[in-house]
Amino acid sequence: TSLALALPGPGIAPAPQARQDREPAMLTDEDVELIKVYEVNLQSDPPPRVSISRDVLRDFLDEYKENDLIPRGKKEQEDWLREDGYKQLDVMFKLQARSYYKKVSIKSQVESLRTWQKLHNSYILAYFRDHFGDGDVKGLYLMPNGRESDRIAMTNFYILTQVSIDGKPMIDRNNPAESLILQWGLPRAAAKFAAPDVPNWRPQFKDTEDKRFQEMVEWIKTLVRANQGQDYDIKFRVPGQEREQPGN
Repeated sequence: TSLALALPGPGIAPAPQARQDREPAMLTDEDVELIKVYEVNLQSDPPPRVSISRDVLRDFLDEYKENDLIPRGKKEQEDWLREDGYKQLDVMFKLQARSYYKKVSIKSQVESLRTWQKLHNSYILAYFRDHFGDGDVKGLYLMPNGRESDRIAMTNFYILTQVSIDGKPMIDRNNPAESLILQWGLPRAAAKFAAPDVPNWRPQFKDTEDKRFQEMVEWIKTLVRANQGQDYDIKFRVPGQEREQPGN
């Protein structure tokens, strides 16, 4: 099913500048690669192409050698080192060996994130950011489009996975239809969580049965549920969020 909604394309704004406190204005390429690791679907058919260097794998085997999931004996370990990368990553996931995730490379498309790139252009930039994510809602600021559109899309994805308004997540993996990015696009009378009072607001969906609403619900279902509230181990201050005080 195509999720490229039939909405006008966004204009191109200048590439965002770094903030005065020298924190990055966008996620780094390394951050984006780490999100891919967290969101990869190891059960996809065909399975994803995953690359992990032999040195990293040996370090991993040594660090977790006491765990029952780690093969014992030289031959068994050599056999495991020759396994497909997605099977090796599966063991890392089961052991929650997060320090190794940034050393993993996903060589194939992560389908949920490829779909996000389309949704970002057709819905987030063309509708949602214009109404809610440009400073009109406290605590929510999304980046405008620019020259590095793919990285901007991933930065906005990260922001939306981290931000909750009044306790409700913008992207709710446990209850996809209740995600604020969808609820705020509904007519207020049809929404469980009505859109904030912002200038020139108009609904984007007719109701929850709207085909485009349902397509986005299905997309959220493809995200890894275990990551609800996960910061992906990325050090990036979300715009509009309060900075943690020293000692917290």
